[in-house]
Amino acid sequence: MKKTIINALVLAAVLAATPICVFAEGSIDDDYRSSASDTSTGSPTITVGAGQTVATATTPTTATTSTTETTSTTVTTSEEPAVVEHTDGTRTDITQVTVTTTTDTSGTTSTTSTTVTGLAYNTSTTTGEAITRNEQGDAVIGDTAVSIQSGEQATAGLSESTINTMNNLSQGNPETVAALGLDGYSMVGTSVSLQTKDAATGLEKTGNVEVTLYVSDLPQAGGSITVVYIDNLTGLPMIIQPTRIDAANGFVSLVIPGSGTAYVMTK
Repeated sequence: MKKTIINALVLAAVLAATPICVFAEGSIDDDYRSSASDTSTGSPTITVGAGQTVATATTPTTATTSTTETTSTTVTTSEEPAVVEHTDGTRTDITQVTVTTTTDTSGTTSTTSTTVTGLAYNTSTTTGEAITRNEQGDAVIGDTAVSIQSGEQATAGLSESTINTMNNLSQGNPETVAALGLDGYSMVGTSVSLQTKDAATGLEKTGNVEVTLYVSDLPQAGGSITVVYIDNLTGLPMIIQPTRIDAANGFVSLVIPGSGTAYVMTK
């Protein structure tokens, strides 16, 4: 079946309507990329930048919307997998596909931005451990399942201080960024809140695990890349050194200590 190319902004609008490490550049690795996948057969696609497309298997099933005086944000998450199609013809499977659309009316004209995020699977970590996908749509690495959280799920149980730090990072507050030694850095796209669980029981767990994030805005970001991570257990931000970076195709791998929220930063 012929796939229909739909601009990300249009699709998102339709859906809405219905301890600190010194950064060092990670290595670029193609292990997580495959030459073929049928995940997107017969599916619409959305353009996400730099000639890439994301093919969604079905219409996303859940949506939450937050609104302030000048901004309106819609977060739509699909329970189905998707495929990132690269300019060289290779593909990467992603799961927990989330489309975040923000409309800002604070200026003289309204501006809208859209970011697609997800977790790579059908691939391996930098140490060769397989990354698979379970029936719940989580990325599974060893005995750990990882999923993307949104809305109230992302901040449940966190202190007001931690939530304020998260908001300041998302809004690019210069003082918050400077306190982390990241003067001049800004967030790429949107934050990505992750939950780590025991793959067998589904209960939340801690322990280091390497994940590969897909952030559609990364190809346009350029510059040096690092990740700020707020650990839900401590409520404190840390800078995590990426283990692998493929900015041109929107992927960054990192080892996280457990559930928390990642902010991909560039300068």
